[in-house]
Amino acid sequence: MKQYDRNKPLFAIHIPKTAGTSFREILKVWYGKKLLLHYRDAVSGSMPVRYPELRDGEGNGSSDLCIFGHFTNREGLGIEEYYPRAEQFLTLWRDPFEIAVSTYFFVHKVASKWKHRPAMLDQSLAEYLRDARVNINAYLPFELDSGNYKEILGSRFIYVGLAERYEQSVSDIAGILGFDPPREISVLNSTSRHVDVPYESKLEFMKRHELEYEIYEWLMNRRI
Repeated sequence: MKQYDRNKPLFAIHIPKTAGTSFREILKVWYGKKLLLHYRDAVSGSMPVRYPELRDGEGNGSSDLCIFGHFTNREGLGIEEYYPRAEQFLTLWRDPFEIAVSTYFFVHKVASKWKHRPAMLDQSLAEYLRDARVNINAYLPFELDSGNYKEILGSRFIYVGLAERYEQSVSDIAGILGFDPPREISVLNSTSRHVDVPYESKLEFMKRHELEYEIYEWLMNRRI
């Protein structure tokens, strides 16, 4: 695990549907005005702000900076495009099948206001899951594979938590960053599931996501 250096900015990667919205509220308490957000405006389609104080990821003499958001490589929103000198990272991960299911329900709840209409709005959950892809590399500033993920996650990240162990992950992160754990830990932005989840399709989904499940199972058995 990489040691946290508060003199360099921390890049907290919000992988969708991994309790990131809840974790963002905790970061707001910890970092205050030194928490910077990196999100595309889904309604207008506008790109995230580029913060000059980060100076491509090195910081600008300021301590305790944290930038949090969706760093999505396929949309030109990745860390390497915005802050190529970024050095230390943090994220939460989750069972990829549950990410896909939660994404489906969340999009159906909110996407009517978005500038771009997602194709899944015209699909049933079963249809969506037949082809759904949850690509961990789409959110990271480097390409993970079966041969390198242990070394990269262990040396570049100060911590990788799990949404399934959210309270423990938050407590661990607080200790690493030097903050007090929140007295109450709640989960925000959860979406109700209005149809039954076809769990019989999970095995086929797992076959399409061998890397993601190899990493997930490793994380479940080893805290880093």
